[in-house]
Amino acid sequence: MRTEGATTNGAARSWRPDELGLPRATAAGLALVGLIAAGALYAARHLPRYRTPIVPATTVHLVRLAPPLPLPPPPLPPKPVQPPPPKLPVPPPPVPPPPQPAPLPPPPAPSPMPPPKPLPKPLPKVVHRPPPPRPAPEQHPVPHPVPHPAPPPKAKTPPPQPAFDFAQYA
Repeated sequence: MRTEGATTNGAARSWRPDELGLPRATAAGLALVGLIAAGALYAARHLPRYRTPIVPATTVHLVRLAPPLPLPPPPLPPKPVQPPPPKLPVPPPPVPPPPQPAPLPPPPAPSPMPPPKPLPKPLPKVVHRPPPPRPAPEQHPVPHPVPHPAPPPKAKTPPPQPAFDFAQYA
């Protein structure tokens, strides 16, 4: 009787995710999909595309040249250089007036409300740290009875014979 997922000593294999938190098969599948997607992206970006020509290519199409390019226009005559206009004198900046003292605000009116209560002291900030990781429980092999095949049947012994008489052949 075999159990799916049982190991050689009979203990069921514990499900432990790898570093990514995924079972190994899922991680391998994602890696394969990423590899295929990277290959497709590389092919789309770097490999030349093949386009079927609209007209079948013949030697005439391959030999035909483009029409000659038109000649560039002749250069324009140089413009006469004009002297820059004379600079105007810059007036000095205006002097700001001396600052005036600000008028004092009126004294506050007595408030009909009672004075506010003082705020309570803030609570100390508590830093929550995660508890240390617990050690993994020890794996103990589970003893399983090993079925042994039945012993082979005893061979039949021949019937007893009388002792050999050497004197008969002397």
